[in-house]
Amino acid sequence: MNQIRGFAPLIVVLLIGVAGYFFTYPQWTNLGENKTVLEQVQQENETLKKQEQDINTFLSNYRAQKNQTDLAGKILPLRKTEVESVLANLDAFASSSGVSLASAAFNDQSLSQGTNSKLADNQITYIEISLSAGGTYQSFRSFLAQMENSLRVMDIISINLIKSDDSNPQMDYKLIARAYYQK
Repeated sequence: MNQIRGFAPLIVVLLIGVAGYFFTYPQWTNLGENKTVLEQVQQENETLKKQEQDINTFLSNYRAQKNQTDLAGKILPLRKTEVESVLANLDAFASSSGVSLASAAFNDQSLSQGTNSKLADNQITYIEISLSAGGTYQSFRSFLAQMENSLRVMDIISINLIKSDDSNPQMDYKLIARAYYQK
């Protein structure tokens, strides 16, 4: 009996060790599997962060390009003449330079080419603008400079200057110009 009592602590320790093995071994294998899953999730997280960064870069570039296309749309508008915009610009140029506009007439060249000849997509066409104005030579020069420096693409086709008399610095002008747009 004394021998059994001597082995009792050893048996208890052995039973605790066996019980601990059977209880902790499944947890230990789960820990290894969980580490593998954690590594996969961390890799996916890094991939998603990289994709998010790529998307943010793309959106930033897109917004910058959109601003550029808005500017290009002012230079050469798409599929519309924007006569009111052209007239507003010409009126602003005239007001700031001291030229008084007497009349303005617009002729859309895509409409005057006839109904049988259809313009191809993305073809550049123009509206012809006939202006009558009055003012001094310096004010007219300022008006022309503003037309030249505007964003909208315009060509001056002809200018007629009419001076009424030598004592008056005022002149009458007849101007024909073209404002372009993409059909």
